[in-house]
Amino acid sequence: MRLELKLAILSLLFFNFSCSPPQEEAVRTTASASAYDAPSKWASISQFPLNMKISNQFEDAEIDALNNTVDNWNDTENDFNYLSAQTTELSNKSKLDAYNDNVMGIYKLSTWPNELPPTALAVTQIFGTKKNVGKSNEYIKIEHADILINYDYYTFKTGEDWGYDLETVVLHELGHLLGLYHNDTSSDESVMYPTISRYTLKTFPLEADILNLQDKYSLQAQADSFRVNQAMDAIDEAYDEKVIVIHEIRADGTEKTKIKKYSPRG
Repeated sequence: MRLELKLAILSLLFFNFSCSPPQEEAVRTTASASAYDAPSKWASISQFPLNMKISNQFEDAEIDALNNTVDNWNDTENDFNYLSAQTTELSNKSKLDAYNDNVMGIYKLSTWPNELPPTALAVTQIFGTKKNVGKSNEYIKIEHADILINYDYYTFKTGEDWGYDLETVVLHELGHLLGLYHNDTSSDESVMYPTISRYTLKTFPLEADILNLQDKYSLQAQADSFRVNQAMDAIDEAYDEKVIVIHEIRADGTEKTKIKKYSPRG
């Protein structure tokens, strides 16, 4: 190969890599929790219950279904509430990063964002900080999250109508919002199984889901351990990475989790 041609190819490769915007860097794409070991979690149990806002664009029967999913994630055995809900007016955004505000919402979107594939039934978008980067105790500290439901391309049901069961879809997405990844052992063992079809009906977390949450937030000893973690985190703040985690449940029966770096506005 002539020297001039080699130099041209090298220049082209350098241009392609150097022009990739860092805020769009894909950190990891997975189909199951086992492929990504760093957990996502809220920083402290003092943040619970997370106050979810349900868009008043949903119909009454849909709002009842969404309230059921919120209630069903709460740990009645330990008398502990992870979530609460309130119906209110929510403004749908034209850009995904605009959802990083002070309102954690469940949104009904009749116009699906161009940034998301039309095959996505629903998306849980999480904004957070990757702590202890590169260490064995690396994790993503969740700072904000929303659930977006794709009414632009799909029909959702709350009874015997045709469509995807709304409670089943949102129950799964709320699991992501609480920090759970996929459990691909069996759909009979976890509502976090990475496949949902029109025939899937699961309205309550299963035993594996409840145990995973209890383990993640360790309701008895967690407060002390998080104080220690936060003290250690503060030492390594210079190495923190701001990330967006996007869980997409898709109409083709699969789900993808995308993790990418981003630069906060302002």
